[in-house]
Amino acid sequence: QVTIKLEGQQATLEYYKRNLQVEAVFNRGLKLRWKRLTDGCLEMGCEGDSNRLKSFLRWCYNGPPLDRAEKVSVTWGSI
Repeated sequence: QVTIKLEGQQATLEYYKRNLQVEAVFNRGLKLRWKRLTDGCLEMGCEGDSNRLKSFLRWCYNGPPLDRAEKVSVTWGSI
């Protein structure tokens, strides 16, 4: 289990949000829950195989094509 918090401009986070389902669920077979925090950040809870989680984390750091989050925070073991 891992909790991922993305910080950045609203347009960037909306772009991430549109790509999350494809990257986490369809491409990697992870269980994904996300929510928008009051400070505007995007927080996701992911569960699945550790290698697939690590692969998804690399995607979060690199971002979808053409954009990247300003900050990615990761907490392992809690959702």
